[in-house]
Amino acid sequence: MKHLFTISAAIFYLTSVMAQPTQTLIDENKLWSTLWQSASGSPPPQQLTTTFIKFMGDTLIEEEHYMKVYESTDSVRVSFYLIGFIREDADHKIYYRDKNEEVSGLIYDFGAEVNDTIQLRGNATVNLVVDLVDSVLINDKYLRRWHLLDESGYGSEQWIEGIGSLCGILASGTAGFVGGHYELLCYFEQEDLVYSNPEYEACYYNIVGTESHIEAPLKVQIWPNPIISTSIISIEGIWEHNLSMEVYALEGIKVRTYEFVNNQLLIYRNDYTPGMYLYRVKSGDAVVHAGKFIVH
Repeated sequence: MKHLFTISAAIFYLTSVMAQPTQTLIDENKLWSTLWQSASGSPPPQQLTTTFIKFMGDTLIEEEHYMKVYESTDSVRVSFYLIGFIREDADHKIYYRDKNEEVSGLIYDFGAEVNDTIQLRGNATVNLVVDLVDSVLINDKYLRRWHLLDESGYGSEQWIEGIGSLCGILASGTAGFVGGHYELLCYFEQEDLVYSNPEYEACYYNIVGTESHIEAPLKVQIWPNPIISTSIISIEGIWEHNLSMEVYALEGIKVRTYEFVNNQLLIYRNDYTPGMYLYRVKSGDAVVHAGKFIVH
């Protein structure tokens, strides 16, 4: 009987540990791109716009520790602007506070279980019911996934441990909204693409009417990076037109343009002063990738 109790206790302990989230959401090394798309049938011009979200730097608000939330709307992510603050408590609940608001609202509860009701507070109060909790394999890791139903019956969404809502990192609870919708396009860790939305071919869209700007999730390698003498940039993926690359200083000034030959090009240290540079790869006129490199 004593042995049976010991085994039962061990199973209960392991089950409890596995049920707890192990991947933190709030991390300076993470980056999300979120798409907003105007509703089909709405008056022209039709719009698809993308925002990049990252967390950077700590701050103290009313004796609570928050991380600052920044947003960028350009494909090369030259300029980020402070839009709010985010924090996680000991119960794995995530709170967001807009920089122009005086209160924080719950946007995630990663401790919720099946049949729990989660009351999210933002521009509107939304009640989500946990319908199922399972796991999904992403980047060779099994991560917990929450399937949630809007209590009003108008929408459903999924949250993934360490990534957030598939509606977008700050768009949890919006699946039932009308007049347009949000979708997570891509999620990066330390500039590496970890998740891309299978319904889209790009990590960046900026389309108003007939004008478009699309960034596709291609695999681009710079070796070595930082650049100390000569570095090779190689690219893998699918594109329609000839590839080129534009390099920008951090203040947004274009300093050099390259053409790819056999999906590769060379960068020479002597062509640059030391520092960090941003680049974007183009297929014809469309931006298909953006990143950065360092020159020593």
